[in-house]
Amino acid sequence: MEEVQRYGQMELNMKEIISQVKSMAKASQILLMVLVIKVTGTHNLGEFYDNEIQGFGNYQWPDGRLYVGEWMRNKMHGKGEIKWPDGRKYKGEYENDKKHGKGVFIWEDGRKYIGIWQGGKQHGVGIYYSSDNVMRIGEWVEGKRVKWYDKEEINELERKGIIDDLRNQ
Repeated sequence: MEEVQRYGQMELNMKEIISQVKSMAKASQILLMVLVIKVTGTHNLGEFYDNEIQGFGNYQWPDGRLYVGEWMRNKMHGKGEIKWPDGRKYKGEYENDKKHGKGVFIWEDGRKYIGIWQGGKQHGVGIYYSSDNVMRIGEWVEGKRVKWYDKEEINELERKGIIDDLRNQ
């Protein structure tokens, strides 16, 4: 049964009104996206809520960087992947627009870091592969490597399951 309201000479079908409002809201979001592309050179394809990027989507900057992943209040937040035009890429967790949690960063020359991030910087135990694929395990603090682990320390990390946990990202 359709709900019809009568106001003087006008009949309003509530389902039709809701559909038209949703359509107009969608159109305004598309218009907003077009304006953003035209003015800033950036573009977003994804979900909006209260004029903010929210949920899952992708975003491309004018310099060619492309992020595909989760957003919260216009910030990368949750799981996602960013790629740079020079070949670098990061895949992992974000919090408040910064790499945070487990993630993998690959440089354009093939070097790779698999490990923990905090506030956008490597922080904690990580596995590092050189450009010629030599693996080392170390510890980072605020983006700086502070130590390479020796065989005994690596065995202890493996016993605790830390190495497997990092590898299975």
